[in-house]
Amino acid sequence: TLLSGLPRAGGNTSTAWLLGEMRSSGVEPDEYTVCTLLREQPSMRSSRHVWEWARKQGLGHGSRAWHHWAEAHLRHGRPGRASLLLGLARREGVRLSTRSHNLHLRALLGRGDAAAALRHFEAMSAAHPASAAAASSPSSAAPADAPAAAPAPTAPAPAAPPAPLSGAARWLGRPARPDAHSYSIALTALRRTTT
Repeated sequence: TLLSGLPRAGGNTSTAWLLGEMRSSGVEPDEYTVCTLLREQPSMRSSRHVWEWARKQGLGHGSRAWHHWAEAHLRHGRPGRASLLLGLARREGVRLSTRSHNLHLRALLGRGDAAAALRHFEAMSAAHPASAAAASSPSSAAPADAPAAAPAPTAPAPAAPPAPLSGAARWLGRPARPDAHSYSIALTALRRTTT
């Protein structure tokens, strides 16, 4: 709370003092500390200083810290680097999640490439088809007293595979399952397209 509050109260120079007080009290900085500091930085330059400090401390190796580091680039007008950072995180062994792929979608929108965002969303949806999950869910089962259903029509031909991913999307590995936020980003992308 103090790490978040001091910068907002104009105490930017007090962060180093506060970290020193924390350590003297036996509270070592952790990944949550790194995320808090990254979230409160007013510029890309100060965010970079925090990231460099974190790495020297042996911190910033978890997915949460990498997400905040990529988010800092989005917030400070560097969306092109956010996806590359997520790819670097994966190379370091970080398991990317739906949140990671949502950040990639937002980075594409930040770069003004709504079509690429839609392509990646389609890849996320194709990698995790919703129809299979819905068919096996308990809510989709018919009640015991329901009349027998008519025979199912023949299945349509399988859809064509999605277009291959290009650029930074390949760095992210297999697309994660889309969530509600993914759909919201995709709708924003649709509004920004003209075709």
